[in-house]
Amino acid sequence: MNRHGWSVRYPPSWQAAAVAAASPEEEFQPIRTGPKDCYEGGQECGLVQLGTGPGLLTRRQFALSPKDALLENFADSRFVLLQQGNTSLGGQPAYHVVQRIKMYESYPNGTIFKRVQTRYRNRSCFIACNEEGKNRSAISAIESPDSRALNATFEAIVASFRFTA
Repeated sequence: MNRHGWSVRYPPSWQAAAVAAASPEEEFQPIRTGPKDCYEGGQECGLVQLGTGPGLLTRRQFALSPKDALLENFADSRFVLLQQGNTSLGGQPAYHVVQRIKMYESYPNGTIFKRVQTRYRNRSCFIACNEEGKNRSAISAIESPDSRALNATFEAIVASFRFTA
């Protein structure tokens, strides 16, 4: 549990990553990476980020529904929509997108991100995840989120999200 009113479980081998916050709203955007030492071992590594409040959203995006805020990025050709749909997060109605983001030179075909977003007590809440690692060409070649080595881990983390306040 935390001061923002939610809890989530991670596998014990995942560790906290430092977050550089530009503002108080971004201060609580925890990131977990894992499994431990995956990068050094040449395995696929995961990165999961959670957030509440306006966070990385503009004020205008914060005023939109979770679906509209998530779909707004796709006017930019660097974002390719792979999947979308209604879901739930912490028992609340939510919306998810799976996208290929083509903005990192070291990932020739981009990398796949999943983001789930909801509203709870007039706050925006999200969880986002992607894979990374030493073999960036192999990770970039993944065609579907279902093909990712850590997909089941990501889904378990998302499923463990609970509102506590």
